[in-house]
Amino acid sequence: PEALETTAFLIWQMGEAAMRLAISVGRQEGDRLVAAYKRMALRELLDQ
Repeated sequence: PEALETTAFLIWQMGEAAMRLAISVGRQEGDRLVAAYKRMALRELLDQ
C-alpha cells in the first residue's frame, strides 16, 4: 500500500501541474496535454 500511496500522491501533484500548464497554452495544445496526462495516470494506476 505504501507504493500505491506514493504513486497516488505523485499523480495528484502532477495532475495539478498538468492542468496549470494546460490553461496557460492554447486550447488545442491544452487539450492534448490533458489527454496525455490522463493516459499516463491511468496506465500507472492500472499497473498497480
